[in-house]
Amino acid sequence: MDKKAWVRCNEKFRHSEVRWKTFAIIIFDVGALFLALSILTLGGLYTVPAILILAIVFLHLYLLLHEATHSAVSHSKNLNEMIGHICGWMILMPFLTRRRSHLLHHAWTGHPEGDPANKRLIKLFSTLTKKKAKTLERVWSSWMPLFTLNDRVGLWKDAFQERKKGNQSSRIKKEIQAIYFYTAAYILFAVTLLYVGWFVHFISIYMAALFILFFLEELANLPHHAESPLIDISDNALPYWEQDKVTHSCKSLPILSKYLLLNFNLHTAHHIFPWAPWYSLPKLHEEVKKFLPELEEELTSHEMSWSLANRKRPLCDIMAPYMVAAASNQE
Repeated sequence: MDKKAWVRCNEKFRHSEVRWKTFAIIIFDVGALFLALSILTLGGLYTVPAILILAIVFLHLYLLLHEATHSAVSHSKNLNEMIGHICGWMILMPFLTRRRSHLLHHAWTGHPEGDPANKRLIKLFSTLTKKKAKTLERVWSSWMPLFTLNDRVGLWKDAFQERKKGNQSSRIKKEIQAIYFYTAAYILFAVTLLYVGWFVHFISIYMAALFILFFLEELANLPHHAESPLIDISDNALPYWEQDKVTHSCKSLPILSKYLLLNFNLHTAHHIFPWAPWYSLPKLHEEVKKFLPELEEELTSHEMSWSLANRKRPLCDIMAPYMVAAASNQE
């Protein structure tokens, strides 16, 4: 796709649909949350389906936060931020830091330094000893959400690291203030749970659902950038219409891809048109295919089939571009 075609698609689809579909998902999630809490009161084996429902709600919260990051939930900036903060607080993800990091990821996709997600991964592999490599391989083959945990911890530390490096911008100050506010709210909530005697029960259920979310996050994210080439550190950022070079899409599964993953599998279209809400991605995917017919050839696997095949492979082979970049950092 060239710039002219990209501009034409941008003009055609940018404001072509209203945002009610996103609010329908929010209403569904509120209902599912109350359903899960009601089932939990039954106790016993009913706890299992309740945790699974909570995990689905948490996955939607992650995806809605992603929509808010791109200002795709609403045309209102304040409403986008409010939804982003609510979702972020509930799934342990600082929204403002995530937004900065993720928008840089889109601006510098495939760059080893400009993309914070790549930078965190390269840092992880830069200190890779033989012992650590064996540990990572065991974690990888056991399906533990290694990369999600690494990214989550990195997001909580990032604003403080930026301040330590001398970044005193108002953006970083707001991110740190938000993190303090999140922490205070967590403490207040925990004290309330202790007071009513629900702390241990709630934390066990919450952590189980959160772990499933981390697993699903990794399942949904890895196929889209793993094994994609990294551009040279001296290269300029790729324009949006060329980001198909460093992204992959996954095959759509009926119902699941649309309503569970909110079309997150159509990742190439998302990177070429990052402003687009989730429900516009199928149309944009079809537009992109007109200029990139090879895009259809890569849609041979969905997220689960990709993971089933690649969890059997050595992690260092799959993450080879990051390993090479980490090695060059050490030289």
